[in-house]
Amino acid sequence: MGSVSSIGMIWMIMVGVLATSLAYFIGFLWQTSAKVQFIRKKRNSLRSLLRLPRAGRGSRLKRFEQIAVVVVTDVESALQPPLCSRHARSFLPILSDVRRRGQLLLSQQTGAHRVSAPERERHLYSLVDKLGQLEIQLKALPKPNVTVEEVLLGKFE
Repeated sequence: MGSVSSIGMIWMIMVGVLATSLAYFIGFLWQTSAKVQFIRKKRNSLRSLLRLPRAGRGSRLKRFEQIAVVVVTDVESALQPPLCSRHARSFLPILSDVRRRGQLLLSQQTGAHRVSAPERERHLYSLVDKLGQLEIQLKALPKPNVTVEEVLLGKFE
């Protein structure tokens, strides 16, 4: 009976060591796979967070503002007296497209936009209003076949 108990004890120790090593191995596999999934999720969430500001309304407004400011300065410089609207009417299609885009952005405006960034939205409204006024001025200009002298004499109709 003494030999059976020692053999049984050796088997129990071997089964215990085998079970412990198997538990450590399964735990190691579970941790590595969970870490890989966590890293992948973290990488994907960071990528989506980085894309978020570039695709938002703020970036669209910034791009529109940059284009609109350039168009406004070009049209205003073309309306100055030395050029005297010689080629200012050529800006009319560009100006109307930019104004329409601004009106589209204004129509997409919600109460949350007005509360979160009121100055930006007011600036957008004033910029679109200025574009509309410039478009009216360009439409009121005489046709290109009329000379400056005729305009000054009042014979442009």
